[in-house]
Amino acid sequence: MLRDLNPAGTLEWAIDAAAIDRARILRGWTRRDLARQAHVDEGTLCDLFASRRRPTFGTLRAICQSLELSFDDVTTFAQPARGRDDSSDVGGSARAESASVVAQMRRIGRMRQWVGTIAIV
Repeated sequence: MLRDLNPAGTLEWAIDAAAIDRARILRGWTRRDLARQAHVDEGTLCDLFASRRRPTFGTLRAICQSLELSFDDVTTFAQPARGRDDSSDVGGSARAESASVVAQMRRIGRMRQWVGTIAIV
């Protein structure tokens, strides 16, 4: 775990705003609806989707709970660069990204099935 920390002692992470937006759209919610459901300011969501800043963990948790997403669904953690040349592992990140896309597609498929059952009832 300690090796995942950069010299400043912080973990490097990023948010997949597109995954949040896809889940919102599958629910038929507007961004305003998401803000209301998550009890988050609309400006905070606007900054998130425009990549102007990352939300706090509390805000991200509220968004994930309202969309029934896990934290892993919307975040990626990167091992900090340590001055090492990673050119030897050219396909590693591409494989990891591909696996992430496949996992997201499976989740979207499950969400569509769930939305379809709600529409039928």
